[in-house]
Amino acid sequence: MTEKMRKNIFILLLIPFVWGCKGGEKNEVRTAVIKPVEVVVTPVMKRDIKDEYTLPGLVEAWDVVTASVEISGHVKSIMKKEGDAVKAGETILKINTDTVESGLKSSGIQLEMAKKDYGRAESLYNNDAISQKSFDDASDRLQLMKVNYKQARDFYNKSMAISPIEGVIDRIIPETGEFVSAGQPIVTIVRADKLKIQLNIPEKDHQYLNLGQTVEIYPDNINSNGLAIEASIGYISVTSNPQTLAYRARVDTEPGEGIAVGKIVRVKIERQVYSDAFVIPLYALMDIDGKKIVYIENNGFAKRTEVSVGVYIGTDVVITSGLNDGDRLITTGQQFLYDNIPVRVTE
Repeated sequence: MTEKMRKNIFILLLIPFVWGCKGGEKNEVRTAVIKPVEVVVTPVMKRDIKDEYTLPGLVEAWDVVTASVEISGHVKSIMKKEGDAVKAGETILKINTDTVESGLKSSGIQLEMAKKDYGRAESLYNNDAISQKSFDDASDRLQLMKVNYKQARDFYNKSMAISPIEGVIDRIIPETGEFVSAGQPIVTIVRADKLKIQLNIPEKDHQYLNLGQTVEIYPDNINSNGLAIEASIGYISVTSNPQTLAYRARVDTEPGEGIAVGKIVRVKIERQVYSDAFVIPLYALMDIDGKKIVYIENNGFAKRTEVSVGVYIGTDVVITSGLNDGDRLITTGQQFLYDNIPVRVTE
């Protein structure tokens, strides 16, 4: 609605009423009194306001790795079960390798014999009882047996599925007696003491995101209480997705109430903080004749005031010019106003 249309609504209230008087008395002209429009006002004052936005995210385990054996065979024993905690380097599963174990035992015996032979040869050599060659032969045999034993031990270790990280066993695929192939992933381990949330940051918000920036996580099951868990931005991609133009970001967090692997959460991120700014309700702002207008109550009259708008934040808007501290902003009834119309402030 334009200002002209607003004025036309009230113009009839200003038409003079003329009453003729008998006996040639002068005509008496009376003007109808305009009834003030009832309005509600809110004092204008500066305050701080955060410009924030919220994105959905899926909680993921920090690490998800698999373990396998490097020798094909039948599963001989499973030392752990799903849900068990496991340390890095701990054995989870072992396949049946009787021949490998025999070879390891044999090489171990040969190594011990070579150590004893070397000890005797060293004692005799120090007493000039054997030649240099005999001593060197004993030394060479000991080194060879050490190499053979290491190879046998390494080969034996390939028959075991060993956890590469500390975490929790999420899945064990084969059962005892089942044949597994070398390199086949058979165990899944997750690190659940630290979690991550992957986000897609809109292109327009990428400039406001920083490594280490604090964000708030709102799990759905506790959001009704207004609770939030603080976390931080651990990674921001340098390039955007060519299809969506969004940037990837990772939120680093820890398990907590409502924060677990597989949960969908909402992450609140701060763009900017506007300090000492004039902030008014969006519904108090009007668009008239292409201009941003508000009405200020001044000594019982509505004063039309043109303002400059900064950013829109939810149901609020930041005003960059046109307002002063202490102005009495009309927030209800403004749609019935035009400049200098009388108003009556109600509670």
